[in-house]
Amino acid sequence: MAEKLFECEYTQGKELVFRIKRPGMRLLSPEARGHLLDARKDVLMAVRSLIDAALSGLEEKKASRKRTVIKVE
Repeated sequence: MAEKLFECEYTQGKELVFRIKRPGMRLLSPEARGHLLDARKDVLMAVRSLIDAALSGLEEKKASRKRTVIKVE
């Protein structure tokens, strides 16, 4: 049976997971393998951007929940 290089998993409305199996990397040309390895930095930077956006959203929610004191006479 032939070895699969890629694996794709999809849950409707939730996520798409695309994997390149490590043993399959040896099937790629050195140039393609180099591109994939170099892409790791871009993927990590994209994840960092997502985390930063999530943190900003949390900070905005926290700032909007501050209580306002109203004096009643």
